[in-house]
Amino acid sequence: MVILHQFPAMLGLPNASPYCLKVETFLRMAGIPYEVRHTPSFRGPRGKLPFIQLGEQSIPESETILDTLQPMAAADHLQPLSEEQRLQGHLLARMADYSLAWMLMYERWLVPVTWPRTREAFFTSVPWLIRPLVAALFQHKVKRDCWGHGVGRLIMPERRSRLQQDLQCVSDVLGDKPFLFGDRPSRYDASCFGVIANIARDPLGIPSKQVLQGYPNLVAWSERILRDYFKYPL
Repeated sequence: MVILHQFPAMLGLPNASPYCLKVETFLRMAGIPYEVRHTPSFRGPRGKLPFIQLGEQSIPESETILDTLQPMAAADHLQPLSEEQRLQGHLLARMADYSLAWMLMYERWLVPVTWPRTREAFFTSVPWLIRPLVAALFQHKVKRDCWGHGVGRLIMPERRSRLQQDLQCVSDVLGDKPFLFGDRPSRYDASCFGVIANIARDPLGIPSKQVLQGYPNLVAWSERILRDYFKYPL
């Protein structure tokens, strides 16, 4: 049995972390039995979530987790991929993890209009006396991380342009197919869904949600995965 350590559900999604949602989605798509445990991030092997336990082994980092889980997938659950499709999927997954997910993080934590709603949503469990300090410290860490990544150095038109380019790539690969590479899902659907669902269902007012509306096939694909694999209503 796989034990998945992740954050609790919030923001109207199974998980507000694109990386946690990515892993849980793959487990469901692949038909792998698992159990969820809500765990503080500092207890992870690298101080982050998600991570999984397989017996005595703890495995961190979402891509490493998917590498580990892929051979455990139930027969006929996943789409067989050509070498070209695997290469395309690999690039899409990296783009989702290192571009789209960072855009999402920036917009949640560092856009002035969005920040008050983010602060309210993410820190309600913190005692009110220290809540402003804890929220400010976390926002400072996100600002430092985004600056180091590079997304924090972009001006708004540059971020919007890159977001559109990324979404266009995923939209073009998906086309009118049920999943990125055919009638069945692959790990790359899970990777892209983790962040796109967080944009599509965002309740905080992030700017990228409006941009995503220009790609109706991505919105429909995201909603279908939520319905079929998580039983979430449309």
